[in-house]
Amino acid sequence: MKESIERYGYEALEAALRYRRELDWSVLPLRPPMFGDRKSGKQPAIRTWKQLTIAAWSEAEIRSFFGDDRDFNLGIVCGRVSGVVAVDADSQEAIDWVRRHLPVTPLVSRTGGGGEHHLYGWPGFEVRPGAKLRGMALDLRGDDSFIVAPPSRHASARNYRWNFEPTKEMLKGLPLFDPAWIADERTFGKSKIAVDPVESRLRVIRRAMRYIDKVEPAVAGQGGHNSLFRAVCKLLKPEPEGFGLKESEAWAIIASFNARCQPPFSDRDIEHKVSSVVSRIHKTIGG
Repeated sequence: MKESIERYGYEALEAALRYRRELDWSVLPLRPPMFGDRKSGKQPAIRTWKQLTIAAWSEAEIRSFFGDDRDFNLGIVCGRVSGVVAVDADSQEAIDWVRRHLPVTPLVSRTGGGGEHHLYGWPGFEVRPGAKLRGMALDLRGDDSFIVAPPSRHASARNYRWNFEPTKEMLKGLPLFDPAWIADERTFGKSKIAVDPVESRLRVIRRAMRYIDKVEPAVAGQGGHNSLFRAVCKLLKPEPEGFGLKESEAWAIIASFNARCQPPFSDRDIEHKVSSVVSRIHKTIGG
């Protein structure tokens, strides 16, 4: 029988609360690792974890699961709910490939097994998870998936750890993930990356990102609401007036613009502007 590893539940609880409070990530408890069993410590400790891909736990719920000296490992739910996508390189070959071919990201964690998690911004559309991509120990953790996060313990008794502790400022500067980075013409089992079949969609999204990056941020008292409205119009209106993005494609770009505004708008303000623009577009098309 495998021996359980030394208890460390308090550290996991404190990290889970910080990830939720400061970074707005959705977290989940993972079963504790067993010494020598490399597959242990990575399974959800609750059957209903998929609910956390839609809505994150409150701090009270996090305390109720991670508290009372429990020794859970800690996971971060990827995709839209947390705004991050993770590239999981689990061999030296895969690590070398990621470092050579993917954009540099400030958010990298080292796994207890010697691998690396490279985190990127969620691009505003569904990113399906994949495994053994490009014929390597290279996995993708997008929507409906998660990664094991620091300070979780590996079956080797080593902890997962960040190269640099994540901050809000780091999240604002994350490169948005592009499925084309690791897409391959070949398919390895069922793990082919879900790239939009219309390649032009990705090109349009990239152009929209570049455009918004150049737009002056909204400033309170200087027509800020109008600036936000114009930015949303440009993203959602059909070509040639705008980029014709879907709402799901535009959200991450709007969030990037909002992070530069002084002060940033509330989620309610943004939702109102998006709904208003969508309503106008529908009236125009219908009328």
